[in-house]
Amino acid sequence: KNRVNELHAVLENTNVTVTRFSNEQKRRQIEEWLASPDHTTNYHTAAKQRHEETGLWFIKSSEFCQWKSGITPLLCLYGVPGCGKTVLSSTIIQDLEKDLSQLPSHAFLYFYFDFRDPQKQTTEGMVCSLIGQLSWIREDCWKLLEDRFSSLTDKRRTPTGELLNLLLVTMIQQFENVWVVLDALDECSTKAGKRDKSLLWLISHILRAPDTNVHVLMTTRPEQGIISEIRSWNLDKLMMPIQSDLITGDIRMYVQASIRRGKLLERWGTQPDIQDEIEAKLMEKANGMFRWVACQMEALEECLDLPLLRAALGSLPTTLDETYSRILQSIPDTYKPNAIKILQFLAVSRRPLRVEEAVDAIAVDPGGNPRFDSRNRMPVPEEISLYCSSLVIIVCKQTQENDDECFYTELHLSHLSVKEYLMSKRLPDDDFQQAFNQLEPSLSVAKMCLAYLTNVRLETRKHIKELRKAYPFADHCSRFWTDYAAVEDGEPEALQKLIIEFFHDMKSYIICIQLYYLDDPRGSLNFWDPEGYIPSPPELYYASLNGLAFTCGHLIHAGADVNERSGTYGNALQAASARGHE
Repeated sequence: KNRVNELHAVLENTNVTVTRFSNEQKRRQIEEWLASPDHTTNYHTAAKQRHEETGLWFIKSSEFCQWKSGITPLLCLYGVPGCGKTVLSSTIIQDLEKDLSQLPSHAFLYFYFDFRDPQKQTTEGMVCSLIGQLSWIREDCWKLLEDRFSSLTDKRRTPTGELLNLLLVTMIQQFENVWVVLDALDECSTKAGKRDKSLLWLISHILRAPDTNVHVLMTTRPEQGIISEIRSWNLDKLMMPIQSDLITGDIRMYVQASIRRGKLLERWGTQPDIQDEIEAKLMEKANGMFRWVACQMEALEECLDLPLLRAALGSLPTTLDETYSRILQSIPDTYKPNAIKILQFLAVSRRPLRVEEAVDAIAVDPGGNPRFDSRNRMPVPEEISLYCSSLVIIVCKQTQENDDECFYTELHLSHLSVKEYLMSKRLPDDDFQQAFNQLEPSLSVAKMCLAYLTNVRLETRKHIKELRKAYPFADHCSRFWTDYAAVEDGEPEALQKLIIEFFHDMKSYIICIQLYYLDDPRGSLNFWDPEGYIPSPPELYYASLNGLAFTCGHLIHAGADVNERSGTYGNALQAASARGHE
């Protein structure tokens, strides 16, 4: 009898373990399908930039208290570029998490739109993030998500916007109150780079949805299209401009802390009169812009003696444009080629660039032989920011891999205003003007990617992880080179040559397919075979699927069969049609 009881207990434990494993597998599958961007990374980055006591003027304001108490459903904060909206959002989130996160039947959600990360630029990315947050707060919300996923016939397809919007509203209806903070609405755009009008429609729809009690706080630049549409909504709302006089105290605290306790200007630590002089000059011209102040302090760090310092303080630039112009002009000629590569890449990159990827990218020489030599990598990768300091920053991030926390670093443009300046026609010299002329950044990056891929050489059977480790830039190249190249297929001639060479080099082509299997982007193969026995779609199918019109013409002229059966869509013509390429 004891033996039977023991066996029964073992079976019960086994069933529990199997059930838990099955549930965990299903959760991972659903989370992969939802592809929710991590909403916490921007918050932690902004919170680190925040100085203690800053932002309290807003937390104590009547407008915020009125919104937080639920009297007014919508509060819109708007201010000029560089005035500290994102850091202020971190103060708001910190306050709300402290007061609201433990309340039963209530939910607190937040999302940062981010020009650096395509996943965080779209309305769909925001909706997926909010759904993901709600599914972790309440079991019944997770069940709604699970049921919706189970009802799908093709679980590999990306969820539609209509399905996601309906699911989000249904989840919100499970709570008595939901508070939502949305930062940087002006950084939300369509995949084509235009303002996404569906975002404001969706926010308005959620606020008006039946059986919901939603309170939305959002920040934005004072763009006329956004502000005028919000003002037109027929619901209770508060519109609050972030004026320079409101944040002068915050900027002063930031300046004082940076001068007296920071490392940038520590050489003046024993001379309080000089510190006061620096503070007075910066505050005189700050005009409500944290970003402007931060750039000036980095420039003042270069002043090694008092005459240099006073000369710099006497000629401070008055605008961000003038500030960025001076930074570009101060880049040494020996640094300029790599600085241009870095800035081009970050201005058009389809996803955040890891530091090791950026290091390999600037080591690429599309016209060289070889085009990439690992010996040309920077010995200290983190020094890559020195090529164009003040315009770029290195951000430390973490992720989960096999239940372990892993840390990595990314290279970012330091502010949206940097990207806007680079892509404008206001650049200071011919080298930068040419490098950022219209489509030149995308085409230059496409050449870098193809030059790198055609230089990847592994002569033995390798696991795909080993390939990624040996060539960290290869994954980005294989996923996105067609996006960069397709902006204007057929131009310039140097790019055409690299594309044709890529398609004729079967080893490079097969490696690219295995790193990013275009018909099933969420999966990749585990091995590559130098003999070429790995199944891969015909080159014409690949080019058609990615909208490379010139390349398709070349391949057809060379004898490619338009009707050859392959891939999810059947043949090259159907692949082009499915992706909207005429």
